[in-house]
Amino acid sequence: RQVWGQIIGLFGLTCTVLSYQTKKLRNYSLPQGTGGAFFTASFLLLGSPTSAILNFLNVLRGGVFAAGKRLHKPPVLVSILALNTLATAGTLVYQYRNPTDGRQFAPVLVFALLTWGAQIVTSFAMWSNDGRFIRTAQFLYVSPAWLANNIYFASVPGILCESFTMVSIVVSLIRFGWRGLARGAAGTGTEE
Repeated sequence: RQVWGQIIGLFGLTCTVLSYQTKKLRNYSLPQGTGGAFFTASFLLLGSPTSAILNFLNVLRGGVFAAGKRLHKPPVLVSILALNTLATAGTLVYQYRNPTDGRQFAPVLVFALLTWGAQIVTSFAMWSNDGRFIRTAQFLYVSPAWLANNIYFASVPGILCESFTMVSIVVSLIRFGWRGLARGAAGTGTEE
């Protein structure tokens, strides 16, 4: 299971890295969603159902944001936040009753709450469509939270993915400056 989890995660890593090379938001969302699907399977195999379900919800959230203004309405954001909260709570109940790989529940709870928080922060940041806010949130909280989770669950592709994301943000800051970070839809440096 561990080996397959790592191999599938490598496909998720590849898709995520490819998504950063696109110029249009629609082209960004497809590899991001595909990467999320691979990471969903990877985390299931690595024994982290919370990480898996949150990655699956990333795929759905990406579709919402790729749809643009048509779905950019407050009830949709509330639905995204509620789905993330219910999914996290559900997987935590499951993990409490069915410990995975002999892991203690307390650290599993901590990492589930960290990644749940990262999902909430990411949803608000993407909703803002402010590149600076998105990248700042990603660099200061979202990627570090997922990086810690990935270290705990031994997801080498996940560790590499979040490390790459953080380095990419630093490179963007050096290359384009603080003002340049605001360019592009969804803070990706892409155009709608």
